[in-house]
Amino acid sequence: MAVFNKDQLPEVITPNTIEYVMVFDKGSSEPRKVLKTKFDELYASSSTNGGPKEYIALLTQAGTHAPTTVVIKNTLGGTPVWSYVGFGGNYALTLASTFPLDKTVILMGNTSNSAADSISSNWTDVNSITVRTEVNDVSANDLLTNTVIHITVYP
Repeated sequence: MAVFNKDQLPEVITPNTIEYVMVFDKGSSEPRKVLKTKFDELYASSSTNGGPKEYIALLTQAGTHAPTTVVIKNTLGGTPVWSYVGFGGNYALTLASTFPLDKTVILMGNTSNSAADSISSNWTDVNSITVRTEVNDVSANDLLTNTVIHITVYP
């Protein structure tokens, strides 16, 4: 039997592989045995009770439109809104008071086939994240095609 800290379990356990898990409650040195189905309920509530919150989506963008998304996971507590920011290759993801500076991690994939293409993301403020696309250091549209963005906000 393996014993894990409750915060480590989601990376280690996959669905339907374990019937019971041993959980150490905060401040306790004794583990308790929990049915896997009960653990899943506990873990689901942990993302609303102090655990990290995540937004994972695939972005596609064309012309002068905001990116469209296929949302894979959203536990941010609201629905973020994508917008096209006034000139080519700049897009904003906005959700009020969601992205604290020192607790937000942003990972982006780059699906481009050209070394001249660049996709970057950065923290703008507590309300928004900016994504920028460029060709040869010049803002450009039409570079996001099923491009992954993964935002994790830590408590």
